[in-house]
Amino acid sequence: MTKPKSCARVLIAASCLSICWQARLDAEPVSGAVFLDANRNGRQDEGEKGIPNVPVSDTLAFVVTNEAGRYQIDAKVDPLRAEDKKPIVALTIPSGYAPTKTWFRRIEAPADTSHADFGLERQEQRLPFIFAHGSDCHVPRGGKDLFPKFKEDLRQLAHLVRFCVLTGDLADLPDREPQAKGLAQYKLLGEYVQDFPVPLFCTPGNHDVTGYNAQDKWDKTHPMYGYGAFTHTFGPMRWSFNYAGVHLVGLDFLDCRNGKWSQRLPDQAAQWLRRDLDLAPKAAPVLLFIHHHHALAGVTDVIKQHPVKMIFDGHGHNVVAASFAGTTALMGGALSVVGGPYEPGYRLVLVTDKEIETFYKATGKPHAFTLDLPRAGDVLENQTPVKGAFFDAPGEIKQLSVRLGKVSKPVPFTRTPICCRFETTLDLDAEPAGLRKLVLEAVGGKTPARYERKVLLRGKDDPRFRPEPAELQIDLVGVDRNVTVLLNGKSIGTIAPTKVRGDGSFPTPVKKADTVSLKVGPDALKRLNEIDLQPGRHDNGNPDVFCICDLRLRFDGAKQPFRDTRFPHGPNRPRRITQNTKYYVDLMPD
Repeated sequence: MTKPKSCARVLIAASCLSICWQARLDAEPVSGAVFLDANRNGRQDEGEKGIPNVPVSDTLAFVVTNEAGRYQIDAKVDPLRAEDKKPIVALTIPSGYAPTKTWFRRIEAPADTSHADFGLERQEQRLPFIFAHGSDCHVPRGGKDLFPKFKEDLRQLAHLVRFCVLTGDLADLPDREPQAKGLAQYKLLGEYVQDFPVPLFCTPGNHDVTGYNAQDKWDKTHPMYGYGAFTHTFGPMRWSFNYAGVHLVGLDFLDCRNGKWSQRLPDQAAQWLRRDLDLAPKAAPVLLFIHHHHALAGVTDVIKQHPVKMIFDGHGHNVVAASFAGTTALMGGALSVVGGPYEPGYRLVLVTDKEIETFYKATGKPHAFTLDLPRAGDVLENQTPVKGAFFDAPGEIKQLSVRLGKVSKPVPFTRTPICCRFETTLDLDAEPAGLRKLVLEAVGGKTPARYERKVLLRGKDDPRFRPEPAELQIDLVGVDRNVTVLLNGKSIGTIAPTKVRGDGSFPTPVKKADTVSLKVGPDALKRLNEIDLQPGRHDNGNPDVFCICDLRLRFDGAKQPFRDTRFPHGPNRPRRITQNTKYYVDLMPD
């Protein structure tokens, strides 16, 4: 059936309006007001005064509100958001204020361009204050209950925590999953962040940029492709705000040049950062948030020129600190799967006028412990420090004790606004060497508070140990020069070059590995055995680099071999050896 001409004209007119609007975006001025929203309705009513000198940005350029609180900006769309043609305008919230409705706006249609207003209300802000930093949620990796548990944690801490920042990899793997699965992950994530208990700010990680690793599994013209899903769910991919005189900045992490994506700070983000910090209150401490600090390599001069006190990142799924451009970069663990001895969790951050203190809290644990010393992989000796902290917001815990074997002692602790800190040493002269259980117990709370970690104690041999002949087996790949193997300080043989050569970098899982077996006499064995692998050296003096998939001591008749349990093993978790490396195998584990 042929449509009436009048309908056809209406459709053509609507199409032209859409095309014209899109074509004019690059030059379309967006204007509005930043004002004191007395009745909190989000509209500037009569008598509600504008707020001057507030920066407003389209994530590319800045303007500043005039004396009447008005602004006008030629809002553009970042080239990285080519799939989503709708510009986003956001303000840098000044200290002492909070948005009554929103701090950013998507310019959806021509009617939005003259009414992009932002209402603020006064908020009491002072130092010290506490915020939460989480990272690598990978929703729904690790179980669909993990993120809701995190939300519930913050709901119970909403009287302490002023806001939360999540630094990327928020959805699981939408960068590589087929389109339907990637969008489903973002849909679930969007549902989770609804009604978040505290103000939430997010930066994108490499996995949050949809489809770019999925080859032909995504429609690249889909508005959710690339950064589209992130900006649709969370808003601007770079932002800043002020709280109690502190300037906080969030940055994107993934750049696209000539159709190829890579982990680096885009040029437009670097320029935006320079302008943002120039507009920040003079001498205000700066906190930077990004998925990983290595992307900031091109702006180290900016970091050094401004009072950047700390960088918060993620990406590595661990709880570590690094030095970068004269400041400290803190990795926030992971809200999904964490490496090392840590459980899924997040950092509580206390900002004072003198320092920044943090505590990594396991999600859902009323009295979560963090053990700073001994670190994972450390070998204890007599009088080794035991240092850490535990969470006790209700103030229930009255007594703390630490125990290893037969040695136990009470430990004093000091309360801070985010945790209770402790430090002590243990007299371990009488304890035999081995893989031992270090136990921390807190008494007084309604919920049992106990923490255990396996640690290696080096010292006297265990008189109960009865040695017998054994075999040291090593699965490895990529040996180009002989490897010397020492057991308890004495050479027991060498490992010749393997069939598979290389520099030690092999695809995971490692599909083919050589197994080397070395006989070990009973006189060479102790309860705790130190196995020292010393790589051969190339003609240029550099050590040979290779991979170990597994290392084990095996006995005739034993049901299973013994391993150094501090490290993962197997073809899915090869360990790259770049220098002399020691393993410790306990033949009488607790």
